[in-house]
Amino acid sequence: MIKIKKYVGLVLFIIGVHSITIKAQFSVIDVHLTGLNGIGIDAGYSNSGTYIGFGYSFSGVIPYGENYTETVSYITFPEDIRSEHTNRHLLELKYGELFESLTLPYVLVGIGWKNTLQQRFDELRILDVDGDYFITYDDEIILNIGLGIRQRFPISQKSGKYFSIGLESSYQRLFVVSIGWAAG
Repeated sequence: MIKIKKYVGLVLFIIGVHSITIKAQFSVIDVHLTGLNGIGIDAGYSNSGTYIGFGYSFSGVIPYGENYTETVSYITFPEDIRSEHTNRHLLELKYGELFESLTLPYVLVGIGWKNTLQQRFDELRILDVDGDYFITYDDEIILNIGLGIRQRFPISQKSGKYFSIGLESSYQRLFVVSIGWAAG
C-alpha cells in the first residue's frame, strides 16, 4: 500500500507541473515549471508570433553534509560510499513561432554541466560530527538540443483564459511534460 501511494504521489508530482502564460496586447510572457526527471523553470517572450525563451533545469540529488571534494579522492575510503548519482544543470535557449495564439512549436539548444556525486558516511565521525559528507568528480560540459510544443485550449473566450499543455524532448532530458493555465 505504501509503495502504491509513493507511485501515485510521484505521478501527481510529474503531472501537476504548472505553467502560467500572460497575454498583454501583442506580447506573451510565458513561464513553465517542469518536474520530470528533475526540476526546471523557463520564461519566454513572444511578440507578433515569434517566441524566445530561456530555461534552467536541474536533475539529480542535492547533497547533504560537508563537501570534501578538494580533500578526499573518489577512490579513497570506498567503505564510506552510501550512494552515487549523476547531477545535471542545463541552461537553454528556446525559439519558436506561435500559431493562431494557441500552438507553439519550438526548438531548444542548451549548454550545461554534469558531475558525479558520492554521498558518504564516516562511521568514525572523524571528518564531521554527524558523519555525513560528499564529494563530486567527473565534471564535464554538456550540450543539449531538442524540440518542444505547447498547446493552449480556451477555457473561456470571453475571459481570455486558457488551459496549457507542453511536451518537450531533448538529448539530455528525454521527456518533459508541463500542464497549466494561461490568461490574456
